[in-house]
Amino acid sequence: MRLTMQERKTVTKAMAQQYRRGSKKDKGVVLTQFVEATGYNRVYAARLLRNHGRRIVVNPGIVVEASARARRKAPGRDK
Repeated sequence: MRLTMQERKTVTKAMAQQYRRGSKKDKGVVLTQFVEATGYNRVYAARLLRNHGRRIVVNPGIVVEASARARRKAPGRDK
C-alpha cells in the first residue's frame, strides 16, 4: 500500500534530520530506507533529504525555507 502525500511529507521531515546528521555510511542506510518507504527514485530522494527545510537568507530580514520545487533561474535565461 502506498503512502499518502501527507505521510510522505512527515516521513521526509523525520528522515531529513537523520540524513543531515549522519556520516556517509549512515546516509546510505537512511536513503535506502527512505526510498523503500516512499517509492521515490534514489536521486530524487537524496535531493529531497538534502534540501528539506534548508533556510536561505535572500536579503537582510528576508529568510526563505527551501522546498523541492524552488529553483533559481540561471542569469541570462529570461527567454
